[in-house]
Amino acid sequence: MTAVDAPPIVFVHGTRFSAGQWSPQLAALRDEFPVAAVDLPGHGSRSAEAWSLKSAVEVIADAVESLGGGQALVVGALARGHAHPACDHYMKEM
Repeated sequence: MTAVDAPPIVFVHGTRFSAGQWSPQLAALRDEFPVAAVDLPGHGSRSAEAWSLKSAVEVIADAVESLGGGQALVVGALARGHAHPACDHYMKEM
């Protein structure tokens, strides 16, 4: 399997962390999978943005689209774990 054939993987950090926590995983997987790690609103590069479920879902959906869209594996360590189901619901409506 090559990165072109593989499903995209989007890594989502936990509360008080940032996309940087996923650097080892990105380095290990990027040759075989299209991968990205996102900063949710209120964290990392988006620390000035207010967190909301809607904005978190949009960040995750944008990352999936940037990797080619379609079905993706969303991996996370979220205290606010409700972003994953909301993202699933949102993506099904697209």
